[in-house]
Amino acid sequence: MLQDREQEMGSGPSGAAMKLVAAVMTFLSMVVFLGYMMIWSMKSTNTFYLHWWPDVLKKTSSTYLGEQGMLCQVF
Repeated sequence: MLQDREQEMGSGPSGAAMKLVAAVMTFLSMVVFLGYMMIWSMKSTNTFYLHWWPDVLKKTSSTYLGEQGMLCQVF
């Protein structure tokens, strides 16, 4: 599978750029995934509800979407 990807991307300068873009996208998607997992694991703790939740509610108050908009932004 890895060899197929290398053949598709080529070995020239544009192939090297594509490999870099693929690596950056993989890294960013891993960061987003780990952040999402951290929110899910912290949601059941007192730290989340006593310290983080009030700050989230203050910073995401929306006239148009209300509390549903805040939930969409967090999750």
